[in-house]
Amino acid sequence: MRIPESWPAVPLSLAARLGLVIGLTAGVRIGGVLLIGYLGLLIGALSLWRGLAERSLRRMIADGMSGLVRVVVPVVIVGYPAMLLFWPYAQQAPIANPLAALNDFSHHAYGYQVLLDGTYYWPKDVPWTYVPTYTLLKLPELTVLLVVAASALSLWALTRASTWRDPARLIALASVGFAVVFPVAYAVGIGATVFNGMRHFLFILPPLAVIAALMLDRAIDYATALRLGRALAAMLALYAGYHLSVLTRLHPNEYVYYNAFIGGVEGADGLYKLDYWGNSYAEAVRGLESVLRERYGGEFEARTFKIRICGPKVAAKYYFPRNFVEAENEREADFVIALSNYVPAATRIVELDECRQMMAGIQIHSVERMNVMLSVVIDRRDLKLDVAQRTPIPRLPSRP
Repeated sequence: MRIPESWPAVPLSLAARLGLVIGLTAGVRIGGVLLIGYLGLLIGALSLWRGLAERSLRRMIADGMSGLVRVVVPVVIVGYPAMLLFWPYAQQAPIANPLAALNDFSHHAYGYQVLLDGTYYWPKDVPWTYVPTYTLLKLPELTVLLVVAASALSLWALTRASTWRDPARLIALASVGFAVVFPVAYAVGIGATVFNGMRHFLFILPPLAVIAALMLDRAIDYATALRLGRALAAMLALYAGYHLSVLTRLHPNEYVYYNAFIGGVEGADGLYKLDYWGNSYAEAVRGLESVLRERYGGEFEARTFKIRICGPKVAAKYYFPRNFVEAENEREADFVIALSNYVPAATRIVELDECRQMMAGIQIHSVERMNVMLSVVIDRRDLKLDVAQRTPIPRLPSRP
């Protein structure tokens, strides 16, 4: 956004800071290298603009070379070491491994079905609407409305001659919009493997926030001119307070958030993925431990319980007390910990089919947020022992 302001004499300090940001971004996820591609397009557009304005091919070539030397080279010199610093895998083979990761990023093998609008798909077969839909439903409502308004206003502005009188600003704004649209369009175009909602496209959120902020800034100006600035500020404060309350109620599972366009988390239940990484398993393990301590009292520590984990195993095993061990298979498991995606909602006798074979049991504990079950603990010892030979653990009532 700032490069066009000083083009073509871009300060070295600006290029160095940009390189640091791009390097740190790529160190988090290799998709960050897309920013270098955007940078190249920006330099190309600026060079073309000046060349056409002066009707000089020499000017266009000179600007392009200047951008390469003054911007791209410093960005790479600063950014590549910054990427390597926080990425041990890339350190092992600084050229080959980042390229391999970039290829895997587009076609990562994922052996589970994904959920979209209540229908399960294999990742390679998801409709093109998968990422746009999850993005629309995971963003705060205000952000979505501001981006839609900004898009409509931009299209209208393109019809006005005054918009084209400031090509540098137009190119800067277009580059931000491109950074949002291109990754999603490219993923759809090449049939990239997508799963777990929009988490592989988190890098489009900063430019979306920029677009929303620009529109909000314009709205504040309009409201101030109409002497409605305080009213707008009060509404924004109430909205921020509402979202703070939502995140508080979801804690520590904030990432299952869905906006009001789908009815919040409760409206998304059964239609879209919630706790896909088992973040609620820590609470599920502690809940199971609490139930068993209450049941066995002082004998709890002397007993060993075998637990079968559906989904991300480490998310549960990390919190196991010493007498909890992972079951090798469902036949020897005393209990099963599973995500709610695996459980039909209105049943107490639960069947789970996501662990390669069917398992059945009785729900004894669940982790819930905002009236939605995120994970559940199943007691399946009735399948191993005669019910009359043991004292049953108290059971939870069925969900409405």
